[in-house]
Amino acid sequence: MLVEAVMTRAVVTVAPTATLAEAVALMHRGRFRHLPVVDGGRLVGVVSEREVRPPPGLEPALRQAVEERLVREVMSARVITVAPDDPLEHAALLLYENKIGCLPVLRGEALVGIITASDIFQAFVRLAGLLVPATRVEIPADDLPAALRAVAEVAAQEHLPVAGILLEQPEAGSPRTLVVRFATVQGPRVVAALRARGLAVRTPESVEE
Repeated sequence: MLVEAVMTRAVVTVAPTATLAEAVALMHRGRFRHLPVVDGGRLVGVVSEREVRPPPGLEPALRQAVEERLVREVMSARVITVAPDDPLEHAALLLYENKIGCLPVLRGEALVGIITASDIFQAFVRLAGLLVPATRVEIPADDLPAALRAVAEVAAQEHLPVAGILLEQPEAGSPRTLVVRFATVQGPRVVAALRARGLAVRTPESVEE
């Protein structure tokens, strides 16, 4: 999956000369927490809700002074971006490593979208098949090709579609685990079919719906 499949395309932006009160109003109206800062069609920064919203408990005069500050005074000018054809996992890694909540999406120098940690999470839910009633099994994957072949055989021969598949990557030296969600609530049938092919299937969790 690429960034363009998940990003928000109708991007709301704010000017660096806008007040913090104006930025807060934009965020409240759109129900989001980040705004790209654009000056003359060029991306110059990003501002988040925590940077523009006055802290609680301020006296009225001080609160007004905060609200009248300009976006350019508080925005992050060091902007990390992605391209629409970047892999989704690349965007996820950038968010994780830099401890940030959003990435503007640029095609060349043109702002064409924005992707947030929430977008990544929603994509993960879909990719993992969590929206489909399923039986989840864990399979030790010391021999990953063999485990994948067995899963494919079970899916084809038992007519049990795979809703999602993940490979847990533990610390170096630890065994890997294949986590498979079969789109069926017939848990015992799934386990029996996998074990018949020599897989040491761990006791499945309860059927998720």
